Amino acid sequence: MSAAHRDGRVTGTCSAGKEMSMMRGKNFKRALAVRAALATACLFAVTACGNGDGGGTAPDTTSPTAARTTATSQPAARTVQVRETEFALQLSETTFTPGTYTFVAENAGEVAHALAISGPGVPTTQTGVLEADETAKLTVTLREGEYELWCPVGNHRQLGMEARIQVGSGGGTASPGTPGGGR
Repeated sequence: MSAAHRDGRVTGTCSAGKEMSMMRGKNFKRALAVRAALATACLFAVTACGNGDGGGTAPDTTSPTAARTTATSQPAARTVQVRETEFALQLSETTFTPGTYTFVAENAGEVAHALAISGPGVPTTQTGVLEADETAKLTVTLREGEYELWCPVGNHRQLGMEARIQVGSGGGTASPGTPGGGR
């Protein structure tokens, strides 16, 4: 059912039961003209503002300088695989420089393990407990200094599931014997 109003609107109910309103005639054309004028004004304002360099054009993202700036402003995390077995940690990397790292812990053993890390600027951070064949990620930003990685489950750390890494601007190292496993 629909009804006509003095202002030129026609209201009615659609098939979903919602009330709908439409304008006809002179009022519809006036509303359409106002909307078009507003859209044009907004488009003009956005175009005139440009990218803030006074040129009114979009930045050149294809130039080598622009690409370098973007790449250095958001460095990607480097990935280090950490294989956990009874009772050893095996790191895929042995040289560390300051930056963001994602440690991917893989429980390749038969009992539950987890991975924890702490050091300068990184309070103890750890994964949840991983059952056999499960993986988890820890993303941390390392700065120069010594960091410890270990399995915080039970007495696994005392059984040899620990490693020390040295992060240096010239490239730090993992403690001897760490890449192949614990003690």
